[in-house]
Amino acid sequence: MGIQKKRMFCEEEVRMVLAERQTPNHILHLLLSVVTAGFWLPVWFLVALLGSGSYKCPSCGARVLGYVPKKYKQQMAKAPSS
Repeated sequence: MGIQKKRMFCEEEVRMVLAERQTPNHILHLLLSVVTAGFWLPVWFLVALLGSGSYKCPSCGARVLGYVPKKYKQQMAKAPSS
């Protein structure tokens, strides 16, 4: 499994974080498809479609948002950047 990282907003911590999510290991699935003469292809297809979970905050584990909600924009503008 690989890890994708993306800068997103965590509502629990009220700040931007470098969120992470797991991605499928395509090389492993390719090898399994070759060894099983293609019988692994449907599994690989499903894992590729459904395998990547949602982005999560690395420090608190909460789901993160791809945007800053309006209720936090003013609060973040007033706070000094750290």
